[in-house]
Amino acid sequence: MTFAPYREKIEIVPKFISDNSDGVDITTLDEMLGEATANFIKADIEGAEVDMLRGGEKTLKRNANIKLSLCTYHNEHDAEELRRFLEERGLKTRFSDHFMIMHYDPDMRSSWLRHGVIRAVKQM
Repeated sequence: MTFAPYREKIEIVPKFISDNSDGVDITTLDEMLGEATANFIKADIEGAEVDMLRGGEKTLKRNANIKLSLCTYHNEHDAEELRRFLEERGLKTRFSDHFMIMHYDPDMRSSWLRHGVIRAVKQM
């Protein structure tokens, strides 16, 4: 229902996105987009953001003016891992201005304050 007003502009792909593909239920960003141009990627995929980027190496390399907005709070080390991954590939990054307080996980041992979103841009 969320996307009903945009049916002519979107395609819903009922698959998980990761760094590998099983040809059925799991795909990669590179496989899904093929040679299509991507100028903006937004992802809040429950901690699979790093895997999505690993499966999108060609997409990041091929698209000269790409921007990303990725959630960084699902896993303890996501923020730094995403920042490092993106910067190593020439993207400029910045985190959202504020932090999120993580209090819902009874097994959490550290990092109660986490960056919520990282934004990245590659301009050539």
